[in-house]
Amino acid sequence: MHNGKNRKELFVRSSFFLAILYIFSKLWQATQFSDAANQQSMIWYLSVTELIVLSVPFIQVDIENDIRSGDVVYQLLKPMNYLWLKISDCIGSFLFRFTVLMLIAIPFCAYLSGSIPPLPILFATYLTAGIAGLVFILFQTTIGLLAFKLQDSTPIFWVWQRCSFLFGGLLIPLDFYPAYLKTTAYFLPFASLLYGPGRLILSFNIEHFFIVLGGLLFWGSFALFLANWMYIRMLKALKVNGG
Repeated sequence: MHNGKNRKELFVRSSFFLAILYIFSKLWQATQFSDAANQQSMIWYLSVTELIVLSVPFIQVDIENDIRSGDVVYQLLKPMNYLWLKISDCIGSFLFRFTVLMLIAIPFCAYLSGSIPPLPILFATYLTAGIAGLVFILFQTTIGLLAFKLQDSTPIFWVWQRCSFLFGGLLIPLDFYPAYLKTTAYFLPFASLLYGPGRLILSFNIEHFFIVLGGLLFWGSFALFLANWMYIRMLKALKVNGG
């Protein structure tokens, strides 16, 4: 039953992914978005940013359900660390989705754009995209742990998701943003998580690759610290309350 649900969800995500790529490719053609070369690049850019977003499971929902139902107390009795159990399970789901959607995206984008980037660029782009997805998981884990205090972390996730779409350049690169909005975006994690990997496929150079990688490692370390800090606070609160 669970596997059937997962297959259905993956099918829905894949269909939505292809629909978004097709619709935006036709939209850019209809509006004569820059020249043909830029239209082709934009299709690949969108495929990278959407790939990251659609591959990340809603780990915060699982954690919130465990906390609200009280099941987290029983899971804490298991010999394996609850936090890492959740994260490792989520990473497994993420890697499967990411691989499937990537294998779908490459030939479809090649068909829509009539071109395909060199393999080294594809490898570097999808490597950073995969790391970005892992960082997303860590941040969303922290959001899920907020449910211990707030009971409902949905509003926090809604704000997080909308900020990632806007400041991450989900649909269009930050290069097209007004200067003040672009500057603001660079100080937030979203630019590193979405725009960074996507920009590699637009104009790749080795220096930018390491800048993107460095940004992902920085925000990944920060997200890991936050998740671990929130988890420790949750454990302490449970002990004080006799959990």
